[in-house]
Amino acid sequence: MSRRRLRLLAAAAPFAILAAPSHAQTITSEVTTPVTTSTANGGAAGDVTISPTGSVTLPSGSAVTIDSDNSVDNQGVISIEDADDAVGIRANPGVTSGVLNSGAISITESAALADTDNDGDLDGPLATGERRVGILIEGGAPFTGNINNQSGASITVEGNESAGIRTAGQLDGNLTSSDGITVLGDDSFGIDIQNGVTGDINLDGATTARGSNAAGVSVMGDVGGALDIGGSVLSSGFRETSRRSTADSRALLDADDLINAGPALAVGGSLGEGLLIDGPVDSSDNTPSGTVQQIGSGPAVLISAAWDAARATDVVVSPVTGSTYGLVNRGLINASGVNDGFSATALRIEGSGGLNAIVDGGILVGGGITASAFDADSMAIDIRDGGSTPTLDVSADASVTATAESSGNDSATAINVAAGGSLPQIINDGRIIASVNDGPGATTAILDASGTLLLVENAGAIRAVNALAADSTDTPGDQVAIDLSTATADAVVRQLQRSADATAPDIRGDIRFGSGADLLDIQSGAVDGDVAFGDGADQIRITGSGSLSGALSDSDGLLVVYVEDGTLSLENTGDLNISELTVGADGQLEFVVDATSGTTVAPRLVVAGDATLADGAALAPRLLGISTTAQSFE
Repeated sequence: MSRRRLRLLAAAAPFAILAAPSHAQTITSEVTTPVTTSTANGGAAGDVTISPTGSVTLPSGSAVTIDSDNSVDNQGVISIEDADDAVGIRANPGVTSGVLNSGAISITESAALADTDNDGDLDGPLATGERRVGILIEGGAPFTGNINNQSGASITVEGNESAGIRTAGQLDGNLTSSDGITVLGDDSFGIDIQNGVTGDINLDGATTARGSNAAGVSVMGDVGGALDIGGSVLSSGFRETSRRSTADSRALLDADDLINAGPALAVGGSLGEGLLIDGPVDSSDNTPSGTVQQIGSGPAVLISAAWDAARATDVVVSPVTGSTYGLVNRGLINASGVNDGFSATALRIEGSGGLNAIVDGGILVGGGITASAFDADSMAIDIRDGGSTPTLDVSADASVTATAESSGNDSATAINVAAGGSLPQIINDGRIIASVNDGPGATTAILDASGTLLLVENAGAIRAVNALAADSTDTPGDQVAIDLSTATADAVVRQLQRSADATAPDIRGDIRFGSGADLLDIQSGAVDGDVAFGDGADQIRITGSGSLSGALSDSDGLLVVYVEDGTLSLENTGDLNISELTVGADGQLEFVVDATSGTTVAPRLVVAGDATLADGAALAPRLLGISTTAQSFE
């Protein structure tokens, strides 16, 4: 039996115990007065069941209140319209209970939007009412029991500062949502956990929050179990969540159509059994893929010590059960700016005020982490000051990508580790790609400003790509595959092929090292880009079928170059001072000359120490372009 199935059974068990009482109230028709569990049994306490034919419809207030140790099972309809501070099911502090919703909870408003300026889209705020909640656990003593929004159920809330499910007090139990929660309104939440959960949070349904600063799922306080997402979580403040196809139609969008939301998923508390965005483990696995998506400029997933302003300890995401990783993403984390000028960040990890956000054991990407923006910057993974994780592992067929569609200087960065952040290693078997289309903006696949990233191992693809428009006269910005230039300790970039039938790996873009004794170890595949070494006893080792094409630089002349049986194509335009040179019997050293550039200087290696060329070693020029006149090179 799967871990997810065991958890769902465990989540249902406490409610099942409470669901077989000796005395209960069953509502089979419409009720228009408030219902309380303390008086459900003819004036005495009892469980409440709203049958599929039953409903509780009120003009205001709380439709059903749990004010005794009894449960509520809604199979029908709970509705309140046009009332501020309205609540579908309210649980008082300190009760032992259970909430099961397999019907509909609707806390909405009747006001209809109109196209007041005749521009083809609706105008005005998404909601006007306030403080409306589908299921509310009051603050104070803990609520003991489970909350379960079952498959086939719905919770719809319209109002600012509102929520589909809100736990103001601690939940001693599990929270499960297997179907739709939709909330419209500024500063609102699909699910708002304010004071922790002792068990698991399982989200297999769709959770959507739309409005200014709206967040799909917010977790404050610690979670004893796992946060497991097998459905979808979305936040956006935009009127429309897809990009209009033409510039003229996009120009019709008003300011109230382009409001920014908060994160789709915000984690401001520790997770005892990690964060799992579920999906298939391999091609034979039919597990549905979870998705977390932010449309606008808020991060899709935010793990932050700043999210809960009252927090006094680090946020720690412990490993997922059965895994060594604190964050396992087998689904999709996606940020999309959609409209012009909105930057995009898919995953952000950050500390605050001396507190850290730690993803223990590392991050496993088995699906996708993607960011895309239009005339704005994009970033797939952003580890900021106080954010840390020991490793980022990208599986085969998985990807971390950032894309910017821009005619200006907007940039794309796939992985960013800022000063004060920490990420010691990246193991890539998939694709790490940063790309800018149309404009001259800079692209960086891996950027480390923390000095902590000391191992990048690539068995997949790491690429920084700029695709200028065909009619552009701009010069492309820097295209950097790996930037470790702030590191003062020894750093290693290694490229290898894990099996003979695997696709050959590649790195496209420049590589920049820091001041340690650094190693570029190319065992297989192609590296295409310039390589800059700082101070230190640095090495390039090319073995197997590996190749390197680009210009080399070394700040102190201590570089050792070893080409066993691969190829080094040197694209320098002048002398390169190195310490030692070895070319093996099956190695090839090429000096690249651009015959159309007008220069008469070919690359030269100035070797201070030993220069060893084995029998069979090949040294050859490689001409770029065709000259129509006789030329000589030195």
